[in-house]
Amino acid sequence: MGVQLRAMSRLGDEGTPAACESDILGTLSMHAALLASGLPAGLADWNNLHNEDDELANIWHCGVFPASFAKTNRSWPLTRSSSPAAGTLRTGPGVVEFVAKPSPLTLFRVTQDPEAGWHAVLAEGHFEDNPAVTFGGYGWCRIPDLQQLYRDVLLRYFPHHVAITQTHVANVLWEAFGNYLDMKVYHANQGVPGLYTPRLPF
Repeated sequence: MGVQLRAMSRLGDEGTPAACESDILGTLSMHAALLASGLPAGLADWNNLHNEDDELANIWHCGVFPASFAKTNRSWPLTRSSSPAAGTLRTGPGVVEFVAKPSPLTLFRVTQDPEAGWHAVLAEGHFEDNPAVTFGGYGWCRIPDLQQLYRDVLLRYFPHHVAITQTHVANVLWEAFGNYLDMKVYHANQGVPGLYTPRLPF
């Protein structure tokens, strides 16, 4: 498992999005973020909110972020894996662990369900220098109006995985998916949730 996650990290840096947990639409979201930014994209959980700061979310995953996201030298902790069929136990390089470097961040997710059809959510923020006691790859990201976005949009329409890329390209994705692909598109403080308008929101 560790070797597979490490491979996903390297693929991301090479421009080939790969998502864990069989998240095909997460991979699609990563690919769109990559095309919009020209930079590597990762896949993260963004449902871990700060206890005291309403604009901070811990953008985290267990070790699949592109290593180029790292603030300092990344580490590859050892992991133990076994093959039940062969009855073997081996130790080798595991998942990538690091804190993300401070940077602008675009967060983007495409999903689909029978009731809402195809829809996408967009947000922009910034990775900040803030500590956390966790593992894998992570960064605290400041997202304006995060509580409203989380309560009114994410909890109603979207899963907990989001694609991330380290620059601001949300307006590009807004136009591509809302105008050209005719999807419902969401962001915080939207007058009519899901409604595309030509006015760029970011």
